[in-house]
Amino acid sequence: MNIRTCLPIFFLLLVLLSMSCGDTRPTSPAKDQIPTLQTPRTVPTTAPLGAPNRYKYDSKIADIYGLYYVRSRNGSDERKLILSDTNAPIPPKSNDPGEATLPGFYISHEKRLDFEEIEVVGNRIYFKTRESNGLVYEFRGLAHTENDPYFSEPIPVIKGTLRTINDGVASQNETITFGHAVVS
Repeated sequence: MNIRTCLPIFFLLLVLLSMSCGDTRPTSPAKDQIPTLQTPRTVPTTAPLGAPNRYKYDSKIADIYGLYYVRSRNGSDERKLILSDTNAPIPPKSNDPGEATLPGFYISHEKRLDFEEIEVVGNRIYFKTRESNGLVYEFRGLAHTENDPYFSEPIPVIKGTLRTINDGVASQNETITFGHAVVS
């Protein structure tokens, strides 16, 4: 073989090698594949981290899963809770499609904490959040339903104790009530 016949083969191999190694552009997924999202190196603490490390869902209470708001005297408490037995986002509310849908404990409209552990067994609810800036929240409570004069069906309610743990030390215990978000 002389150089004139080897040179085109060499360039072809070089092009193929550069295409397989150097091209980092995303490719289109096949029809039966689910595309994955690339997350940046600096992920905010509100980004979902996947399923909790420990979880158990075994409740026969109808409509226990979904969005709950903290009940407060003046209605200014922004905290909320989203429970999902599949650890997947819940469907958006028809009367408020911009409301949060990712499971977790929200300490404000902007800040969601993932569950590290969660158990929904019978009417017992327990969760512990992942640590964020030294804070961890732990909740133990019971679910039941209450009649509300504005709605024809009873509304799910979760009552219990929310413990705030700051840098590994329990700093506050609070009796708290979560009321299920009702679409009217």
